[in-house]
Amino acid sequence: MQRLNDSLTEVSSIMRKNIDDILQRGDNLEEVGRKANQLKGASKDFSGMAKQLNLQAMLQKYGMIGIIVTVPTLIFIYRFFF
Repeated sequence: MQRLNDSLTEVSSIMRKNIDDILQRGDNLEEVGRKANQLKGASKDFSGMAKQLNLQAMLQKYGMIGIIVTVPTLIFIYRFFF
């Protein structure tokens, strides 16, 4: 009777440990999901900032050329057609 009781106690403790491990895995999965959502948001923010920086770089590179070409063209059009 004692051996049976010891076996039941051992099985019970093993089952408790397994349940605790499963619950821990669930917590770990929730944490991974939370981190994945944070990473997704951060990547969207990074993408937006990268687009904005690309636009600023393009304006710095070609902005002055555009002004130099546009202003004389507008003056020419105004002078000869109006």
